[in-house]
Amino acid sequence: MASPTRIERTQFFYAAGNTPAVNLVQHLPPGDDASIPLLGCGDVRNVLFTAYADASPNISKKTGRQLDITCCDQDAEVIARNILLYTLLLDDQAGLQTYRTWEIYYHHLSPRKH
Repeated sequence: MASPTRIERTQFFYAAGNTPAVNLVQHLPPGDDASIPLLGCGDVRNVLFTAYADASPNISKKTGRQLDITCCDQDAEVIARNILLYTLLLDDQAGLQTYRTWEIYYHHLSPRKH
């Protein structure tokens, strides 16, 4: 039976993680597609690092790797926050709103200044 989701206010907030990022496809040959399930992925560091490290000027768009990454977490607000970040990054292909995107993602718990 489904129950309402509630925000847990006693958890620590690691927006950028507390361990080094890992390239999730480092063990695959270049160009091989990958389907990756991530369990309990409260932050985006591994997905972003993988996308950065996997981008190579030597691989053409026609033969480039397709990544299918499925993320889950026990907290719905964590998944919502990560989806918001990915959407903002994809919509800002020119990179003109990077600072604003980081402010939205990382400083969401900042106290209001009156």
